[in-house]
Amino acid sequence: MKFNSSLVTLFLIISAFLICDSFQATKKPKKNIADMTDAEIDKIAEEWDKDEEELPDDEKPFHERKNTGQNIDVQEFLKNSKNAAESVKAFNKKNKPLMIFVEIRKSLSKLEAEDASKIWSTALFNAHYEVNRYMIDDHQAIFMVNDGSKAWEIKDYLVQQKDCLQVTIDQEKYPGLHIQKSEL
Repeated sequence: MKFNSSLVTLFLIISAFLICDSFQATKKPKKNIADMTDAEIDKIAEEWDKDEEELPDDEKPFHERKNTGQNIDVQEFLKNSKNAAESVKAFNKKNKPLMIFVEIRKSLSKLEAEDASKIWSTALFNAHYEVNRYMIDDHQAIFMVNDGSKAWEIKDYLVQQKDCLQVTIDQEKYPGLHIQKSEL
């Protein structure tokens, strides 16, 4: 029995067409994203993200970071600290964002006050403190730190500056060292 090559080719083309057609018949039609429910969108997002590598803990948003907890010897911790109260506060704010409010001497103009806070921010950056500075008033700035445990070290620097009136951390006020009582 001889087979004609054109007949075999025709048979293969028809078979391939029928197989493709059956696959397309079982395939679900695409749904418009506007018609999808929240659950369907979440499922698609999970499928999309399942093959991606997990971000390192320091690159995740703060609310998604793992709280590893730290084992600490309290007696040793308090013995090695200069100011036990500040050390405990700093420990409690570790890896949490914190705002430091800084009041600048009122005798400075708005531009001079902004320049002074910019210089302080740059000096802190050069000392490897991650600080974001925002002027909220003519003579008041916020220094935002991502690791709140560093706030008291930053406060120690800021209160030594000649144009710093006071620093406020967690509603506790620390007066500047070069300020007279009449200026407060």
